[in-house]
Amino acid sequence: MRTIVFFVLLLLVGCGLGRSQGIATLHFPSYLCEGGGMLVSFGYDDTNSVVVVPPAEASLGHGDLIFLPDGEPCGTMGCSYQSAVEFTCFHEGGVISSVNDIKYLRLKMEHSYIGDLYINLTCPNGSKADILRYGGPLAGSGCTEHIPAQSVGWQTGNNIGSSSYLGIAHDNEDANALCDANAPANAPGIGFNYCWSSSTAYGYNYAPGDGIIYRSGNVHGITVDSSYVAMGQHFYHPDESFETLVGCPLNGEWYIEVQDGWTMDNGYLFEWELVLNDSLLPQVCQADRYELQGYGVTPLTDSTFFINMPANLAADTVLHYDIRIFYDCDTVVDTSIDLMVRHRTHTNHYAETPENSLPFPYQYALFDNDVEDSLFVLTDGYGCDSNVHFYLTVWRNTSQTFDTFLCGSVYPVTWHGYSFNGPDSVAVTYTDSHGADSVEVLIVRTGAEINVVNNVTICEGSSYSWVDGNSYSMPTDLPVFRVSSDEACDTVYHLHLSFPAVPIVASMGISPSQVQSGDVVTLTDLSGSVDRMWQVLNYSSTDKAFRFVFPTDLDSAEVQLTVHDRFGCTDTAVRWIFLDNHAVWLPNVFTPDEQLNNLFSVYSNDVVTGTVDIYDRRGLHVATFDMLGGSWDGRRGGVACPQGTYVWRLRYVTRAMPNVEQEERGTVLLLR
Repeated sequence: MRTIVFFVLLLLVGCGLGRSQGIATLHFPSYLCEGGGMLVSFGYDDTNSVVVVPPAEASLGHGDLIFLPDGEPCGTMGCSYQSAVEFTCFHEGGVISSVNDIKYLRLKMEHSYIGDLYINLTCPNGSKADILRYGGPLAGSGCTEHIPAQSVGWQTGNNIGSSSYLGIAHDNEDANALCDANAPANAPGIGFNYCWSSSTAYGYNYAPGDGIIYRSGNVHGITVDSSYVAMGQHFYHPDESFETLVGCPLNGEWYIEVQDGWTMDNGYLFEWELVLNDSLLPQVCQADRYELQGYGVTPLTDSTFFINMPANLAADTVLHYDIRIFYDCDTVVDTSIDLMVRHRTHTNHYAETPENSLPFPYQYALFDNDVEDSLFVLTDGYGCDSNVHFYLTVWRNTSQTFDTFLCGSVYPVTWHGYSFNGPDSVAVTYTDSHGADSVEVLIVRTGAEINVVNNVTICEGSSYSWVDGNSYSMPTDLPVFRVSSDEACDTVYHLHLSFPAVPIVASMGISPSQVQSGDVVTLTDLSGSVDRMWQVLNYSSTDKAFRFVFPTDLDSAEVQLTVHDRFGCTDTAVRWIFLDNHAVWLPNVFTPDEQLNNLFSVYSNDVVTGTVDIYDRRGLHVATFDMLGGSWDGRRGGVACPQGTYVWRLRYVTRAMPNVEQEERGTVLLLR
């Protein structure tokens, strides 16, 4: 089954076009000689006897790696970063008629915060389908206002934090070079495949959490799980069903649009593809069967034939041949050709004698062949030979030695009346039926079969090439390979392949866990490895425990540990150390009925996410708001709260400790 694929990164994006069928050229000689022959081949180039009109070729298209800047309008694209491809090869008037015509859309990308993004797929008539709605604040960068209002706001439910990553992204962009993809801090990370589908026909396995990409069940750590494209696993539903694309024309410009609506994070789009139902592709006729009919035709393969010319013709003869080509679209092309076969004469004379009957010195002077062949060749005007042969067969006095190897045989072994009970040799002389003297020598050798056991341990994810020529990547005790030899007994190889009992896993300890400028940081290999390599900043080390001084001019540092076990298996772990510069400030009084100081809100530094809960003096819950951009207006359920002191509880996560939730409590005075 063929699948239509729209690719933007050095991929086939076209479809085959029709072409008339037929035969381009016939390459046959003007004549052949009697008793000869010729090979006839069918193919698409001039090296063949029958040159067939080739099928149409697919068109090509490609796009470039796209940098997704951090919520800022950059260059000619502004806030909208688009990747487009145009198609012209489908049936005229062809459209998307069903949501099942779109198998899936795949984006390979990385971005350090999913909540910043708005993504849609647009077809040639302008119809759009929102793949991912914008989940960040409604105001906060130069690009927020460019996102359509109906495409803002995730669906309700158990949403993941907006800080979750797509792919393995770098979270250390250059704030002074937001639009510069060549800035070292803006280098690409590792893109993951994310597949969206609204199909009901192909049995895809959708991700947990209702199959929406920002549901909590779809996240592994802080990274949204990649789709397994080949197996159709961990696919996602688009925010807006592909039903909105029904009626879109196939021909024209299709494009992916990505907008970043919030500052602090960037990413990359590496490639994308739109996979459609293969029934939309126009039919391409190709030759799938050939016939050659006539005298002496022998099929060799599906596209090659051999013609044996007749022998012993009385005169020159014309032979007729029919050529047929069958196409897979119920089309047949016929033609024929006549071949002239030239007659040639042959005269043969035969004689024979045993070697010991020849007069001296001829019995020693004959050629090495047993037949002395004298040939007289006469060539006619067409290049066909007329031959006269004289054959003298000489039956040689022979001497033959038979070297036999017996592996595990049961004795005795009998030959020419002689019995062998072990290694031995014997010579027998006799006169053959042609009167020539012959000597035969038998040498008998014996031995036993050899068994070789290969016990091999390999790392998971690697493979082992064995003596049988195959590569094995999973534990097995089954392979057996036998090597035979005329000079010895067979050698039988047995493979026992296994993984290490305990796979090596890179693990590290970092102390202190909260780092200040100038601290001495100790890194410890906790993996139980044989050897290792640390990489941090400009340092490297192979020590089990490694120390370095945290710089005063950086707010974060990447630590990479690569470990090896005794089998050579390896694993790598990467951790980030963040400088702990977080701070939070909350007012102790506010006046909701005044024009100034009328909201209770939180001011912070280096805080990733946080929530504020408000309680009255009886402990009753009054309000909750997001500390990043949210506030309390002094009301509970739309009703103004009375003047007095209220308790607040702040729970938050900092960049320095992304896996630890911290908590603070205090009071605020509400004045009316």
